[in-house]
Amino acid sequence: RLTVFDLGEGGAHLLRTPQNAWLIDTGSANDFRRIIDPALRATGVARLDALVITHGDADHIGAGTIAIEAMRPRRFIDSVLADRSSARRNLHGTLRSADLGKSLILPGDTDRLGDGTSVRILHPPKDGASRTADDQAIVAQISMQGFRVLLMSDSGAATENALIKQFGDDLRSDVVVFGRHGEDITATDAFLRAVQPRVIILNRADPFRDGSDEPALRARFASTGAEIFDQEQCGAVILTADRSRLEIRGYLDKSTAILTAP
Repeated sequence: RLTVFDLGEGGAHLLRTPQNAWLIDTGSANDFRRIIDPALRATGVARLDALVITHGDADHIGAGTIAIEAMRPRRFIDSVLADRSSARRNLHGTLRSADLGKSLILPGDTDRLGDGTSVRILHPPKDGASRTADDQAIVAQISMQGFRVLLMSDSGAATENALIKQFGDDLRSDVVVFGRHGEDITATDAFLRAVQPRVIILNRADPFRDGSDEPALRARFASTGAEIFDQEQCGAVILTADRSRLEIRGYLDKSTAILTAP
């Protein structure tokens, strides 16, 4: 089961199998206390097997120190790229104080979580210099019982173009989860053609950012024929996979899509 939390301009995802619980980003400190921590405990997660931070945006990792103290992750997963994020710097300081190491990941690295679930890292490369943290965000492709879910974090067109060049048709995914880049457009036509999603999950628009033109973004989505889960309406989205189908359900509006195995 994958939960895509609804945190406004922030982000966090909880991936659970019978054997493992991974938290991908933590949201802000307030988000973690109000939403993430209660959700973890309600689902019986007392300790994380891994905590992943995708990039240095405080809306995504501002609760990193709190999450480490509350959930004592067995692994801490980060990219090899440095940035100027104070939230990320503070988080690394907490790791040093607690004498905890970190796993640095590169494209192609794959972790198996048991029960037919794996996480493959697609971005960023070790030489991926960029001017914003959003362009350095970890992009992961999750395989859930054979269904592919692509987590884009706050990546924009520059990352999408790099992924097309490196992975081509291997980007194809049943579901893609888009965040919001601070400045660049998201979900280009070329990227959507490469991914060929059947379902698109879209984070809320941030009215204070200069990101992509919303009507144009919606037009690109419409051209795919995919079902759209807009977190402005549906809130959190829960994806549950078994060997024959993937159910996608909106928490607030109860919208539902069922994907069957090809």
